[in-house]
Amino acid sequence: GGAVKFVLNMVLVRTPNLNIYGAIVSSIFSTGVIFLLGFIDVSRYVGFDNVFIPVVKSIGCSLFMGVACLMSYNLLSPLMSVKYTIIISIFISLVCYAFAVLVTKTFTPNDMKSVKN
Repeated sequence: GGAVKFVLNMVLVRTPNLNIYGAIVSSIFSTGVIFLLGFIDVSRYVGFDNVFIPVVKSIGCSLFMGVACLMSYNLLSPLMSVKYTIIISIFISLVCYAFAVLVTKTFTPNDMKSVKN
């Protein structure tokens, strides 16, 4: 992952159309590569189905939270200052994420037991 980020930074930051935004693109891409390598490695030991379904649930909950944050920010921004809009949007996002995790049963009782230990 680090090598990918280094090479992409060297290439993309020098690209005139991207400049500093190339660093952002390389960070996102290298994070994806690290995730994919970790996913493949864990899947070998645990089994694909045991890893794939929780990952999809987590991504779905995160997407739901992101949409809730964006919508709440856009709805509240004309009504109040930016500071309060951000604070309230973050709180709404937190509630939406917790709700999505509970509804999709992303965390099982066994997961909670392993966190306690």
